[in-house]
Amino acid sequence: MSRKFPCSGLAMLIAASTLAENFEQEKAAFVAESPYYSDPYIVNYKTAIDLILTTVFGIDVKGGQKTATRQVNHIALNSKEDLGMVRDQIARGFRNDPDTRDSLLDALGFTSAWESASKNNQEGVLALLLKFRNNLGPEARAAMEAKGVSPVRIDHILANASALNKANIDQEALKSSSKEDTGQVNAQLNEIYDQAVDICKIGHRLFKGDELKQEKFVFKKILENQSTSAGEEYPEEESVG
Repeated sequence: MSRKFPCSGLAMLIAASTLAENFEQEKAAFVAESPYYSDPYIVNYKTAIDLILTTVFGIDVKGGQKTATRQVNHIALNSKEDLGMVRDQIARGFRNDPDTRDSLLDALGFTSAWESASKNNQEGVLALLLKFRNNLGPEARAAMEAKGVSPVRIDHILANASALNKANIDQEALKSSSKEDTGQVNAQLNEIYDQAVDICKIGHRLFKGDELKQEKFVFKKILENQSTSAGEEYPEEESVG
């Protein structure tokens, strides 16, 4: 969804907030015109403006995605150290039993995924972790620990398998929702802008003959006063009637 207003979203919201304050100053005239403008009309409008200012413009809108990416990278890096150590411990512990050694390395994912995982390939690390978690049975674990494989390292790998899988899903979900989020934000901004135009049209008509009060309800004028370009095709609220 595209935006209806030819200025930045932040500039529009600041102007809408100013307009809301102007409304408060002249609320009696609006309410006298129609009970529709009684409380909580302007309270709800201010709340809608403040919500977007806080959740969209007050924070990094990509922060969630960046956090998820950092978490994935952190888990993957820590996992690689544990995986490498366990791999070496299996190789050393079962050096006199190569069939069991190779069977374990294959079943736990080292044969197929270690090369890519060791190069910090996120997909390779995740594949190795999940295969390790899914194929490590109690008998295999007992045999490994009997040969000197660290139980603490094993627990780390199992925990990281679940954590990395969830973080990876969250990361991809945030990536795929970025366009949808932009559309939702634009829809909210358009609603606030539409209401601003409505207020300006009514205010301009209510204060016909009072130029100073009329200017308080010309959205383009409010934008100009905050040193923001409104664009040449801005709807002219003062042209109504």
